[in-house]
Amino acid sequence: MQEAFNRFDTDGNGSLSSSELAMVASDLGAAFTKNELVAVFDLLDRDHSGDVSFEEFSKWWLGDKEVDYSLI
Repeated sequence: MQEAFNRFDTDGNGSLSSSELAMVASDLGAAFTKNELVAVFDLLDRDHSGDVSFEEFSKWWLGDKEVDYSLI
């Protein structure tokens, strides 16, 4: 997971933009529609920074109970 995250963090800033998140999710085997990806990104960007950190991403990907999946 960390390897995929790093590979698609194309600008090397340690976080994912929405387009980078789409590429990571696809690489890890998830198929989301555009609307689903928008919802996932909004859900994961918990600090509203405009990008998703590895911590935010990994908590969601691994099923952390803090993430409210009902919003997707």
